[in-house]
Amino acid sequence: MIHTAWSDGYRLLYHWQPFKEERLARTLSQNQIYCSRPNDFNDPWDCKPHFNTEILADPAENERHASWAVEMWSKHYPGAPDEVKQQKRAMLLADRNLAAMCLTEISEGMAEDINAKYRVYCLGPNVQNLLMWAHYADNHRGVCLEFDLRNDVLCGALRCDYSSA
Repeated sequence: MIHTAWSDGYRLLYHWQPFKEERLARTLSQNQIYCSRPNDFNDPWDCKPHFNTEILADPAENERHASWAVEMWSKHYPGAPDEVKQQKRAMLLADRNLAAMCLTEISEGMAEDINAKYRVYCLGPNVQNLLMWAHYADNHRGVCLEFDLRNDVLCGALRCDYSSA
């Protein structure tokens, strides 16, 4: 299920940033926000898919992943003959190292696509979050902007869930 800030019951969200007069003026006077490229984040894992290749030890999962990898490959090469697809699938099933390398390549390709297509504007529900003030608002010297979610764009802000794995 997709969780938005509005569906989670939030009516206000906050954005912490350093005090940069030009950017702040654009936001306040032109309703324009700056959305970051995922590659510019300080966390190298943000917005980057990662596949657990250890799961390939399970024959059923290995089969499922091999079929998925060939399906993804086929989207890039739609005219590829079925025998070539079956050869690729057989190679992935026979060689777990090759299958793991393939998943890593797919993950890296997806990360490049995400970085090229998407931008992110980080918001949070607690204006008093000291970590956000320290990290994003220039060690408590910046500003925190309050956004009302009765806005066609911001009411759809998606919740970010972090995985420990």
